[in-house]
Amino acid sequence: MKYLHLVWASLFRKKTRTFLTLVSIIAAFLLFGLLDAVQTSFSQAGQSANGARRLQTGSKLSFIQLLPASLERQIAAVPGVKRVS
Repeated sequence: MKYLHLVWASLFRKKTRTFLTLVSIIAAFLLFGLLDAVQTSFSQAGQSANGARRLQTGSKLSFIQLLPASLERQIAAVPGVKRVS
């Protein structure tokens, strides 16, 4: 507390530096919070499907591109496959 008046005075000496420092601190906490939320959602999503006996297949080119309908018979012929959609 001895040097509080010096710190306070230097904060307002360079207002741009103070503003950028505050913005960077706020951005760091915001990014930490968002990344923690993403990590939590991914870890919980894995637990909800834990023990599910299913296999999802897709195109290696794009997850939007559907598999050809001609592969349906081949996939259904794999041992252990009960249903193909």
